[in-house]
Amino acid sequence: MDSIVSTTTSFVRFAGEGFRREPPLPSDFFGIPTFFLWNVLFILILALIFFWLVRSTRHPPETALEMLKKRYVKGEINKEQFESMKKDLGA
Repeated sequence: MDSIVSTTTSFVRFAGEGFRREPPLPSDFFGIPTFFLWNVLFILILALIFFWLVRSTRHPPETALEMLKKRYVKGEINKEQFESMKKDLGA
C-alpha cells in the first residue's frame, strides 16, 4: 500500500510541474547541449585534417628549366640542344 501512495504522490508532484524549464544541467554549455558541441568540434577537426592533407599534397609548378633537365636526362634531346635551350631560357 505504501508503494501505491508514494507512486501516486510522485505522479501528482511531476504532473503539477508542467513544462517549466529547469536550470541548466551540468551537461549544458550556455543552454546548448554538449552533444551538439562535441559534434561541431568533431566536424571542425575533420575539416582541418582534410584541408591540411589537401594543402600538403600540392606541389609547386615545374619550371621550364626543370622540364628541360628532365628531357635531357630521358634522352629526348642531346647536349647541344640542351645547352642551346638553356641559353634561350636565360639560365
